[in-house]
Amino acid sequence: MQDAETMVTDSVRPSARKKKRRDVHAGDRIFFYTLRSIGFLVIVLLGAIVLRLIDAALPAFREFGIQFLTSREWDPVRQSFGAAPFIYGTVVSSFLAVLISVPVSVGAALF
Repeated sequence: MQDAETMVTDSVRPSARKKKRRDVHAGDRIFFYTLRSIGFLVIVLLGAIVLRLIDAALPAFREFGIQFLTSREWDPVRQSFGAAPFIYGTVVSSFLAVLISVPVSVGAALF
């Protein structure tokens, strides 16, 4: 019969911990690696979206420079384009949407 100290040290040994990890069911391992792969795929897709957006925006920046982001003028006749009003409108409408949706969602979660 083992004494209490030997039993405690046997259960804490690293080899005992490794053995428990091997006892994980195959379905759990499949689920774990499937989720890990999907998470990696999300990161790859996000990177691809960013690269595609940069690629699509490069012609505008080559043609109009950085003033494209800060200029307020939109004159197709003179080929002078600026995106500042559109960017401002997008930011303001997004802020208003968050301002409305956060209290509603917190209220729905609490009640």
